[in-house]
Amino acid sequence: MQQSVVIRADGSHRIGAGHIARMCHLADRLQNSGSRVTFVSHASDGCDALVKARGHGLILLPPVSQGSSPHAASAVCGLGPHLVVNDIRDTSDHYMRLLRMTGAQIINFDDRGAGAELADLLVDANRLPEEAAEVARLCAFFGPDAIVLDEAFERAHRRPKIVRDRVETLLVFMGGSDPAGLTLRALEVLERLDPAWRTTVVLGYAFRKRPEVEAVAAQRPNVEVVVGPGDLASRMHEADMALCSGGIAMFELACVGTPSIVWCQVAHERRNARLLAERGIVRCVGLGDEPQIEAVAEALRALANDTAARCAMSKAGKETVDGRGLDRVMEAIEQCVPQS
Repeated sequence: MQQSVVIRADGSHRIGAGHIARMCHLADRLQNSGSRVTFVSHASDGCDALVKARGHGLILLPPVSQGSSPHAASAVCGLGPHLVVNDIRDTSDHYMRLLRMTGAQIINFDDRGAGAELADLLVDANRLPEEAAEVARLCAFFGPDAIVLDEAFERAHRRPKIVRDRVETLLVFMGGSDPAGLTLRALEVLERLDPAWRTTVVLGYAFRKRPEVEAVAAQRPNVEVVVGPGDLASRMHEADMALCSGGIAMFELACVGTPSIVWCQVAHERRNARLLAERGIVRCVGLGDEPQIEAVAEALRALANDTAARCAMSKAGKETVDGRGLDRVMEAIEQCVPQS
């Protein structure tokens, strides 16, 4: 009998597209293994199209069912799932108990809520592996080895990364939606940088201010704007340096060995960026409006002028993130969730 998998994840301009994108990668693998996958989601601003384009089912939730509300639980349970995957922050105890009543196996991603301890498997790339001991009752998989990326990043990871003495190319990517509006601020940063740098500004699926960005970029020399490129892994690999937010893009750039300055959208991204900064993989300039435009520009100039630092960051990134997180998560599912 075909197994029913329900994925509970949201995506929009306000909350970002990272959760939906990550779950699409997992859904593809589950579907290829014979499962029938349905998303239960608040998916808007292009995130719904991303799910449908992959051939997965999608049930859109009304606004009253935010997060892990009973209404969302009812929608999930009504599908009679064998396996439920939650990629929502801070699940409630009540929500998880409703799911447990279905008899389904449950996997939670990045969950620090009261309901997390009721999951069969807890996956969190943003927590240190040694923190798994703190949730000993659970089957937990923590650390960068658990980051789920598009398979293209594993292929790009295997290619040698050339770190040039002189920076020629810069990539700017503030995530799938950029809720803090950092892309437009990044264009102000570019005014203070070497105009000879060829800069690619990447816009995600849920980004809302494309006309504004394109209008400003048109006034800058050597600036290209691309939207949802299918060759993102290659573009990241080819860049000498990047300015990015602290979500999945930060891990993608580490995987391909491109040294990055991280400008965080929200508080939890800053915590994640600091973890990678402590490993010598990235440099973090702060959160939202905290750093001034000139401070971000100076961080980029300093990194561009330090070839040794860029070499060390590239090496540390590739050693820490190898792009095989999806394989490991599937192995963890098989080990901790036998019915899957």
